[in-house]
Amino acid sequence: MGRTLIALGGIFQGQVTAARLAVAPPAPIQSFTAEIARPSSNASQLAGGEIKIPQALIQAVAKPGGPKLFAKITVGFPPRGHFPLAAFINAPAAAANVAPSSPHFVAMLDMFGTHIMHCPVTFTVCLSRSLMALHANNLLEESKPLDIRVAPSGATPHAASMASMGIEVVSIVVEAH
Repeated sequence: MGRTLIALGGIFQGQVTAARLAVAPPAPIQSFTAEIARPSSNASQLAGGEIKIPQALIQAVAKPGGPKLFAKITVGFPPRGHFPLAAFINAPAAAANVAPSSPHFVAMLDMFGTHIMHCPVTFTVCLSRSLMALHANNLLEESKPLDIRVAPSGATPHAASMASMGIEVVSIVVEAH
């Protein structure tokens, strides 16, 4: 007995077997949690932690069709304000202002508007492009964990004064999808 399928392009009539409709189940999401070594950050100290990710997984990111790595960075802001933050991977120790063109730069984290902060906020950022850039520049050491850090970005005088109040990195979780 034939079945009729309605698709975006029109109607398809014919035999459709369960085998043809079977879709491979998605790979399970792998999750890795950072050890937060420096939870507090202000204008002179970067907050963040180290996270161990299997080297095979990091190498697979660069391959076509390979997994994508995302970091969920949870940050506690002062109750009366927030300000832009920058996220980095394996940046030099004193690097508080890494340029977006740097292979260490991951993303700028910011919120629009004015908010009174009642709880930590989680930003999800893709790490894959930065990891590929670090790999291409021979800046990934196989035996070392990834060092993910967050720094206030004082792009404006208001942001710089708010950043002096500091933030707290509550957690960093990396997921492979």
